[in-house]
Amino acid sequence: MRDLTKYAKAMLMSAMILATTAVMAQQPGISHFRGYDKSAVNQFETSKDDIQPFNGLKVRVGGSFTQTFQALNHENVLDTVAAQFIDNNGDGTDDRELYPLAPGFNLAEANLNLDVQLAKGIRLSLETYLSTRHHSEAWVKGGYIQVDNLPFGDENSFFNQHMFVKVGHMEINYGDGHFRRSDAGNTFQNPFME
Repeated sequence: MRDLTKYAKAMLMSAMILATTAVMAQQPGISHFRGYDKSAVNQFETSKDDIQPFNGLKVRVGGSFTQTFQALNHENVLDTVAAQFIDNNGDGTDDRELYPLAPGFNLAEANLNLDVQLAKGIRLSLETYLSTRHHSEAWVKGGYIQVDNLPFGDENSFFNQHMFVKVGHMEINYGDGHFRRSDAGNTFQNPFME
């Protein structure tokens, strides 16, 4: 009976892994989309050349998860035994004494990404932080509607070839440094995260 239970658990785990792979393969293509994975490294804006044919409303749901391990060490060069005792808060310990650090795991972080192709050249993006600051809360990082192709006028107009409009609450582009950092659960673009 025990062997049967182990076999059933192994089969269930295998089925879940295969189902996850099948679900990941079903993500629809969205025009003018900057990915959340390593394909977006050194890509700072969406490209006007990235055009997927519009066949109706497309919804893309994704996520990112990070569990980091941290092992820090610190020391104080001041000899707190020989130096004058400083206790401004009255707790009986020297205020210059460092907190004892121990290695451990940081709070797990996750992102939920929702991208929707609404019409030809018009897409919506919403990114939510899950359990980033508190376990039971979700925080919206930002969301916007991006128009790359006007639904009226000439298909080869100046706007459709060279411009786009982004409206909403999003991260303002002050340089490319913020494209190379960790963003809660999404750490794929950070070169220091391994």
